[in-house]
Amino acid sequence: MSNDLTPKSIRLPGIEKINNDGEFNEEEFLITLSNSIASLLETQPDLLLSSLYRMDISESKVRKILDNKEAKDIPIQLAKLILKRQKASLDSRKKFPQKKIDDPEASY
Repeated sequence: MSNDLTPKSIRLPGIEKINNDGEFNEEEFLITLSNSIASLLETQPDLLLSSLYRMDISESKVRKILDNKEAKDIPIQLAKLILKRQKASLDSRKKFPQKKIDDPEASY
């Protein structure tokens, strides 16, 4: 499963900076992802929130993290939410694979 988790699977601005050399290191991934999140929180919080929405991250979980004003690890908590959601999404795709459409007129 971890080989399928790439920066491209996390649609968040700036995350493409993660070096994906074929070997997945979850700790390094979380640190880099949290750095991107911290930057977005400072400069473009609306973009971050809309990206989380598009990734189908639970709004109530995000709100709970963001409402904790004393938490210094907000970016890492959000990164863990993203990683957990992406893993669940990959698991779901493996359990319920979509058949490829063979209709040439249906290509997008």
